[in-house]
Amino acid sequence: PSTGSISSNSAYDRAKLEELLKTNVALAKDTEVTIADGISMDELGEMALQVAEKYGFGGYVKNVSYSLNGRKAKIIFNYVDGKEGFLKKYRYVNEKVNSIVATVVKSGMSDYEKELALHDYIVNNTRYDYENYRRNTVPGDSYTAYGLLVNKRAVCSGYAEVMYRLLNKAGIEAHIVTGKANGDNHAWNLVKIGGKYYHLDATFNDPVTADRRDVLSYEYFNVTDKEIARNHSWNKAAYPAATATEANYFNVNKLVSKDYDEFCNIIKKGLVDKKENIMIKTTSYDPKVYTYSAIHNVVMDNKINYVKPEYSYSYDPNTLVFTCEIKYK
Repeated sequence: PSTGSISSNSAYDRAKLEELLKTNVALAKDTEVTIADGISMDELGEMALQVAEKYGFGGYVKNVSYSLNGRKAKIIFNYVDGKEGFLKKYRYVNEKVNSIVATVVKSGMSDYEKELALHDYIVNNTRYDYENYRRNTVPGDSYTAYGLLVNKRAVCSGYAEVMYRLLNKAGIEAHIVTGKANGDNHAWNLVKIGGKYYHLDATFNDPVTADRRDVLSYEYFNVTDKEIARNHSWNKAAYPAATATEANYFNVNKLVSKDYDEFCNIIKKGLVDKKENIMIKTTSYDPKVYTYSAIHNVVMDNKINYVKPEYSYSYDPNTLVFTCEIKYK
């Protein structure tokens, strides 16, 4: 076992213990630590579980057991698949992460471009394990990056873990955020781009559609605390604040409209470029102004004759994103 000491309940000593637990959970090693008075075993056990979750091991760890002999504490991570089973899966995840980053990330890319490329790769090559979620039969692997990479299916913790590992491998600071979304337990990421933090929810960017089509969304790509808080909740004190908007997908791609004229101009550009999905972020939610009829008006006013008349659209009051699907002749 790896050993250490926590001589006080200070932030410094807690950080040392966290680092030791982080190292040991990845190696499937027990942790022996000498602790000070005033630190309970329950606290240590809770801290060990928090470390597992924080660093992407939550789906692999079943529970934590611990013992105390005098002031010497022993903390043991118990894995869903046992130690050997976990190590085998974790090795596979690391090899696959290295391979994806080597393939997807090109030299000269900015951190934003790396993040976008890795996000698109995951959303395009995997899908949410909705059938098992609906039946309450989610297998253990679907809570992990292993499940997402091997079976191409996972729930939110699998998406959050894989994005955390991919981004870190690509040299981008990323964290796993745990909390709730629409009232259910949820996990997503906090990413540092250009020295500023943003929320990235790859699960919500890979929505389940009624006809099971694959959809690539950017509604939750680099959003602020305020924006994501409309339907997500988390312990804000435990994470850096996210207030910047520069690296938001819609800002970067000039897809934000303040009024009807800007809205129509973005639609027009999308139609000229023959985009099948035109996404626009509005600065306020106004379903009376931003409507289906705007698409029709742009088509008629600009005499665009290569668009089929059966467009469909959605407008999300949480993200303020208007999405229209266009079919071309």
